[in-house]
Amino acid sequence: MPSRVEDPGIFYYELIVATINKTDTAAVSLPPMNATSVSSSTTTAAILTTTAPLANGKSVVRISHYSGVLTTSSSTFTRNGRSGTFYFDAIEVTPKRTGNYTFTSNSRIDNYGYLYANPFNPLNTTSNLLTHADDNENETSDQFSLTCALQADTSYTLVFTTFDPDLTGPFSIFTLGPSRISLRRLSILSTFSIATTFKTPVITVASNYSSALDMNSNIFSRNGRSGTFYFEAIAVTPKRTGNYTFKSYSTIDSYGYLYTNPFDPLNTTSNLLTHADDNEDGTSDQFSLTCILQAGTSYTLIFTTFDAGVTGLFSVVAVGPGRVSLLRKNITPVPVIASNYSGALNNNSPTFSRDGTSDIWYYEAIQAIPKRTGNYTFKSYSAIDSYGYLYANPFDPLNIASNLLASSDDDETGIDDQFSMSYPLEAGANYNLIFTTFDRSLTGRFFIVVSGPARVILRSMNTTLKQSSTTTSTTVASRCKYYRLKISACFILRVLRKSGAKTYLKYPHCGLWYTFFSLAAAL
Repeated sequence: MPSRVEDPGIFYYELIVATINKTDTAAVSLPPMNATSVSSSTTTAAILTTTAPLANGKSVVRISHYSGVLTTSSSTFTRNGRSGTFYFDAIEVTPKRTGNYTFTSNSRIDNYGYLYANPFNPLNTTSNLLTHADDNENETSDQFSLTCALQADTSYTLVFTTFDPDLTGPFSIFTLGPSRISLRRLSILSTFSIATTFKTPVITVASNYSSALDMNSNIFSRNGRSGTFYFEAIAVTPKRTGNYTFKSYSTIDSYGYLYTNPFDPLNTTSNLLTHADDNEDGTSDQFSLTCILQAGTSYTLIFTTFDAGVTGLFSVVAVGPGRVSLLRKNITPVPVIASNYSGALNNNSPTFSRDGTSDIWYYEAIQAIPKRTGNYTFKSYSAIDSYGYLYANPFDPLNIASNLLASSDDDETGIDDQFSMSYPLEAGANYNLIFTTFDRSLTGRFFIVVSGPARVILRSMNTTLKQSSTTTSTTVASRCKYYRLKISACFILRVLRKSGAKTYLKYPHCGLWYTFFSLAAAL
């Protein structure tokens, strides 16, 4: 039976274990039990074990129980590192004695727990955070279990929320430690009251930005995709520190990037904070990304498209604890430097199998060394249907999957049969570009253009391959010539012997020829 009730839905249970000798320790194991709260939520307690030695030789373990329920009327916040709206319940925790306390949840929903020193600010979930947990300590359950050293008569805030957004349901929390803990539900409706000295209105401010991508917009090569992408850079400056969510609205499939300054369109991985394609549940082709921003600090939000060469109207809404200044940012076009290479595939070109069969494809291996780190685009031009591969060194024609960085058949539109692929390259590093054909056994001339922030050294590697092939062929030809000579000598010597050639040895020149053929046959 509960010992007492301080708040509707909250029950306190106490288990006291005493040992006879001071040197003994006590371990407590709690079997499953049912606890029915005022809100009619039935839960099963987790099995907990602990010891808490006292000065008089006794070990005391006290259990406190809290029961609640998340509904669509519960308080909401944006959980750090996740997009979407999360319901939560804030519980004021006040231990009666200093020591280690363990908080374990029990619910049908996958939950998440945070423990804060006061004050707790739902608009800045990293401030005053002591610890947090998703699953239990051995990750065998989706119920959180977190342990922390607490000070007697000090108030803390335990936040019960869910792993995924928009989930509701009943839950219970059991605390285990050296003394009873006061667990009191904090009412967070229009205001949140974390401590008697901290009351702040919960304010969610939406800031809007509208514009359009057109043929005059800035362009870059989006990381991981081939082709040219229009983009718009937006200067983002929040008025208050906290979690902010940026969501796009458009008829075009959008993609978003958020950067600390400066943003370099030729190196889209530098200073990147986060990026998103679709929303958090994947049901929309509009991006939704969340990040903690510092007040007064400028960031750069990039609105671009999932596919290359797309234009159209768009809007971006930023939601967070304060207003966000959203201004169009002028990006000075950086000169794109093109490096060219021309070559030809013929019957003397090296070959490999592109599909693992016995069929052959002619190819040319080209060494590529960029002068500056950044995104580079490789595009082919030829009368033949081409195929391109980009490798980190070394390239192994017998294992074309090894060290492969990117490959491409057609360009980004899928209409042209010339490959086009983009990839971020490191300055001074050696890469191997392979030009080959879509169909087997094709030959012809080709031209390659590499576009990027700096010149790229392009050198044919087929010369080395041809020299090796020529050396091998020469060696084989020499050995064939040797065997032909030996066979001929053996044949002539046999004819001479059968015809009584030894009778001619009295003549000096005949003896010389006989000796020559004998030596040739013996080699």
